[in-house]
Amino acid sequence: MTKITLKVPSMHCDSCAKIIPNYLKTLDGVKNAIGSFSKKTIELEFDDKKIDVKTIIEEISNLGYENAKKA
Repeated sequence: MTKITLKVPSMHCDSCAKIIPNYLKTLDGVKNAIGSFSKKTIELEFDDKKIDVKTIIEEISNLGYENAKKA
């Protein structure tokens, strides 16, 4: 399992910090995701044999949250 933190500067409320992780947890390979609006971050734990960071960032972008990147 790989653990990373992503910065999501386009998060604008507490709901965003719940919507993004809830969606990411539905993706194959994502074990856990926790959002923090105050830090504008998503902490992720995922299986890098099933999904990669680039795909996760693309999925966040598809939700409408631009400019996500590794913290």
